[in-house]
Amino acid sequence: MPHLRANITYVCDLKCPNCNRACGVAPSSAAENMKADAFWKIMEDSVALEKKWTKIILTGGEPSLNPDMLAFAEAAMWYRAKFNPECNVWISTYFHPKMFHKVEEAVAKLPGLNIMGNPKEKPRIHNYAPYMAPMDNPSIPQDHFYAGCHLVGSLCGTTVDYKGFYCCPIAPAIARVFGLDIAVRELKDVSIDSLTAQYDQACRRCGQYTYCKTIGSQEPISKSWEEALKAYCNK
Repeated sequence: MPHLRANITYVCDLKCPNCNRACGVAPSSAAENMKADAFWKIMEDSVALEKKWTKIILTGGEPSLNPDMLAFAEAAMWYRAKFNPECNVWISTYFHPKMFHKVEEAVAKLPGLNIMGNPKEKPRIHNYAPYMAPMDNPSIPQDHFYAGCHLVGSLCGTTVDYKGFYCCPIAPAIARVFGLDIAVRELKDVSIDSLTAQYDQACRRCGQYTYCKTIGSQEPISKSWEEALKAYCNK
């Protein structure tokens, strides 16, 4: 899984329906922000372990809402210059009207840093329902979640957040809402086996697993998600 996505925050004020990071239904705080020094260690470990990321994406949430976003970009660009000049580094943003200047300043300071995304003035409408857990649907076989979905390796790559590494970008959002302790803590322990071990817990809660569709801005939520969101929001 040669891509690395860093969910450096889950804070986002766009509140897109069916956000696969659960930013709207499970509003986050700075307590769930990734720390810049932790990301610097990951970049240093990547060099030491000769880890060749083809792409590093700083994302969220809205990454510009992490006050240390520039430090994350500096760490990724240091890794690129030090060890892997072919690595593409991106900030994935919706062009936050009050914070996009931080992205522009980072790009100006760090030649080669790229911007991913388009300006958005209103929430994006997603066409699938991430909060419809397959485990809540009795018509879906419950014994094959170990397989994962085809997007994990071919498109999404590895994701890291404030707790550790995950098999895909959606898994850490599921883990934070459901309180799952499934993160791989250290880069040295990241492997196909350690990441696929997360499939059973993450995939059974993920609407993407069965490509559960939604219409317009509808935001269907299955029973286990309702219970988990209630517990999360009442913490």
